[in-house]
Amino acid sequence: MSERTKRVRKKPFQLIPRVDRAKEWKDAFEDGHCRHSMAEVIGLTGAFNFDVCMEMPYGHLCHILDLHVKTMALVAESGSAGAGDLLFNVMKGGIRSYESQKKFLRELEAITVYGCPYEELSSNKRKVANECQFFDEQAHFSRIMQSNALHGVKKIVGTTDAGNDLIARLMINVVRYREQLGIASNPPLPHGAVVENADFKHPLSPCQVRRNYPYTGCVVSASSVEVAQCLLEIYRKLVCQYPLQVVMMMIEEWIMAAGIEDEDISLTTAQVWRPKESGPFAAQVLNLGGGAVTVSSGGNYKTEIFRGGQSFVGDINSQPFLEVRKFELSEQGGTLILFPQNWISLPSDMYGHLTQSALEQTVMTHKYDPSRYGWAYMRIHPRTHLLYQAFKWTEEYVRQTLGPLVQRIREINPLSVSLMFGHVHSDRDPNEDQDTAAFIGGVLGRVLQGSGINVETNPMCDNYHVVDRIDYAEWLRRLAKASQLEITEVQHEGSLLTRHLGDELVSKVMTSHPEKIVRQGGNVYLDAGNGMMIELYDGIGDGTVPGRQACVPFQTAWEMVRWNSRAINTWYREYLLRQFPGSMVAQWWGEEPDATYQWLMHRRIYSKPPREREELKRKKNAEIDRPFNKKIGQGFPTPMLGALLGSVDLNRVMTIDVLEGFYDAQWLKFRRLMEFLKLPFPHWRISFNRQTGNIKPFHLREEDAV
Repeated sequence: MSERTKRVRKKPFQLIPRVDRAKEWKDAFEDGHCRHSMAEVIGLTGAFNFDVCMEMPYGHLCHILDLHVKTMALVAESGSAGAGDLLFNVMKGGIRSYESQKKFLRELEAITVYGCPYEELSSNKRKVANECQFFDEQAHFSRIMQSNALHGVKKIVGTTDAGNDLIARLMINVVRYREQLGIASNPPLPHGAVVENADFKHPLSPCQVRRNYPYTGCVVSASSVEVAQCLLEIYRKLVCQYPLQVVMMMIEEWIMAAGIEDEDISLTTAQVWRPKESGPFAAQVLNLGGGAVTVSSGGNYKTEIFRGGQSFVGDINSQPFLEVRKFELSEQGGTLILFPQNWISLPSDMYGHLTQSALEQTVMTHKYDPSRYGWAYMRIHPRTHLLYQAFKWTEEYVRQTLGPLVQRIREINPLSVSLMFGHVHSDRDPNEDQDTAAFIGGVLGRVLQGSGINVETNPMCDNYHVVDRIDYAEWLRRLAKASQLEITEVQHEGSLLTRHLGDELVSKVMTSHPEKIVRQGGNVYLDAGNGMMIELYDGIGDGTVPGRQACVPFQTAWEMVRWNSRAINTWYREYLLRQFPGSMVAQWWGEEPDATYQWLMHRRIYSKPPREREELKRKKNAEIDRPFNKKIGQGFPTPMLGALLGSVDLNRVMTIDVLEGFYDAQWLKFRRLMEFLKLPFPHWRISFNRQTGNIKPFHLREEDAV
């Protein structure tokens, strides 16, 4: 710990020195089961299963645990201020504080989703928390993205200049889930042209004000000019993409990952919007690390001072402490002035002990010198700040935005284009994100059809690691209506056909790069270089059990199946009839020889009620799946892959996925595995943000972006 971090600030804004959380963890598990208890927490809620954790060096395991707990606390805080502190302490206490893993998980779920302990929930809310939907999904995402931390320090994956994509994905999941449950709704995001104005640019406390809806302002302070400017730039990039509370927590995570928590950082941000055509304005002010805001409206003045909590912003061993204040401005508008922490900590010989009245008097009499200490001045006027109109997706807008991509596709002149949109998890009801993806995909598909290009639609449902309860028929009707296209074939993540190809891809990479394969705790990883670790399989034990194929090889196989679905279905049908003639799937396929595997499963399994559906899936998998050592390994043949590559002209096929922007980070791992396999790249993706209207199409190879 540096001397800067140890020091105590002047009263009345004194911070309690940082607590040694590493010691607390050790004390919490000093009963001789320290490693076991930490492995339980990570295995149940994090990126690594229990066996992998048990084989980690003790110091590294402690670091992984600290990182995971702080990350989940930030996610909880992004949904509800104060929830991060609650969740931090529950996870610190470990599973042994609860009667079962289920009760531990439901407590975490209650805090993250509702912002309070499970015992304070109503009976209906307890039913929701008991399902643990969020923590099931976050554990899955963590396994994909945080496997990089297996042997080394944590790397930020994705857009490192503007936050961690994994954190964004987890936080947005909380926001969407809370909105779906009707708990809370964040102010809308800005879109279109952004007009910015920095009122004062003091080096140690720069600020920014955005003059389009919703009107936002931010002032930061730090002990170095470089850090202050960097933080403001990160804020500028994130505030157009995510709700303000999510932005604040993403910035704290960035500070933690960058290791600059001892830079005396503070951020004071505000957002103003008009909920109705007439009437008062709404405002919220958020703070990390200390600061203040003075609000003037209708002749009244009010000042709120943020004391910064008991920890330094970005400290891995301390709870997040996000302070939120809400205000109402009159119909005539008003003024907000945001102050950084370094202004609040002015030397006493300048202004004496700072009080609310002293701050107001300083502002109103213009004694404040902005050339010495920065602030952000936000003037809200009803004539220039009108009611927000939500972004409306139109066919003309999508056509215009995707024009360069359409031109590129016409130049390639593919035999067919496979479109994926409406990606959904089977434990969730479809929402506006799926509708928007289907709308974008539908516009593109119809434009391509108008150019004489064959278009197939292949929506994907993730039903492999979550409860399979979705109404598939209703989901497909919804996608067909939004896209105005006929659905060709559904892809299920639990598909044995796709996973068979994924198994061959794992064998291929184990054969071509044996020196890059890492086995630990019954898991198999690919060391992809530059700090990237890709999980290939988990839970294989000593190889005598089937284990579970990880997400990245499945995604790779799923994209490839779409190159020639008919050929790959023919091969797999013949394989099953030859190798597993008595299996349930082989018998069904014998009765419906012209059906594809996916439609066969849709009619025979996914049209059933959820409980019957799960039982049929379990039986189907048990009949066909084999122990890991029997199906995957160095030197194993790859006949399905050979049949696929021999059946298509890879210069004439193309797959396009329409996905929300927070899939960007996962995309990097998919691309890296394709590079290791030395496979072609006839694949594009359209990244979009439903609320802002941003669309970004790009190829698997970044240099081919349009």
